[in-house]
Amino acid sequence: MNRCVRVAVFDSGAGGLPYIQSLMSSRADLDLYYVADEAAFPYGTKTPSIIKDTMFERFRRMRARFDPDMIIITCTTAVQIALEDLRKAHPDIPVIGIRIPLKEAAACSINGKIAVMTTARTSEDQYLDNIIARDAPEVEVLRIPAQDLVAFVERQLLFSSLDAAIAAVRPYLQYAWQSGVDTITLGCSHFVHLVPAMEQCCKLDGFSMQVIDSRQQLLAEINRQIEHEEKCHESGNCAFFLCGEPPADPLYSLWARRFSLRTPEWL
Repeated sequence: MNRCVRVAVFDSGAGGLPYIQSLMSSRADLDLYYVADEAAFPYGTKTPSIIKDTMFERFRRMRARFDPDMIIITCTTAVQIALEDLRKAHPDIPVIGIRIPLKEAAACSINGKIAVMTTARTSEDQYLDNIIARDAPEVEVLRIPAQDLVAFVERQLLFSSLDAAIAAVRPYLQYAWQSGVDTITLGCSHFVHLVPAMEQCCKLDGFSMQVIDSRQQLLAEINRQIEHEEKCHESGNCAFFLCGEPPADPLYSLWARRFSLRTPEWL
């Protein structure tokens, strides 16, 4: 392959931007297309049938617009509900879903008690039961639904100080610490934005807990998928797209600037 590998990254909103940032810094040879579903945000409060129908429509549009070599879903709710059906419908390209890094958290835990922070839907779904049984059967797993943090990240974080972000995450970290947890893993892409606040809160409050997200896992999976491709020696591009109808929420232009991306276009 003489051109850059084209990678579409899909999220319900701004949650996948830290993953894009990680890919930009680690794999400058990729053409990246970030797609935020402004029209359907948030996914964590919608029915499975609505989410599945929405994802099938978004995939058709992404493939027509970008002709990507792979598609990554960073929204955990979308992965939970639609990933397997999307893979069956698009067998000719890799469709990668972000995996909740419970296996990594279980391996890091010293006392055998970990927590997973999720959306309300994921916390109650059998999907999470299955992941826990598969990836963390030997440890105790505390589920912490934190749906309000999704809205905080999407709508408020851009205008919030680090102190405000610490205040937003502190009740959840206190609950985990008081429950004996020593390792927290993140089961929602939006929460990755809050890793610096979580780490600072643990430091300030004396919580001996580590926070684990899935950015390194995603990079490893992409490297595995394209390890046999000839590496492009040119720098790739990164574009930002929105699903919906004009006018766009001005927040997304601010998100684009925060992550050094071009002004969002319509998909």
